Amino acid sequence: MIVTVFRSRLNAESQNEYQQSAARMSELAKGIAGYISHKGFTAADGERVTIVEFESEEGLRA
Repeated sequence: MIVTVFRSRLNAESQNEYQQSAARMSELAKGIAGYISHKGFTAADGERVTIVEFESEEGLRA
């Protein structure tokens, strides 16, 4: 299994645009062969982390 961590901090004015992009990226990721799952977390200070799991490096690269 390959795990990738995406880390970000959003500007307040970017929230709506980010939510739309994140929803689209989520749908695209689910369609990739080898995709297992993804989960997002937000810390009290606003930092965001998304953990994405793929079966193999090939899936991750796709």
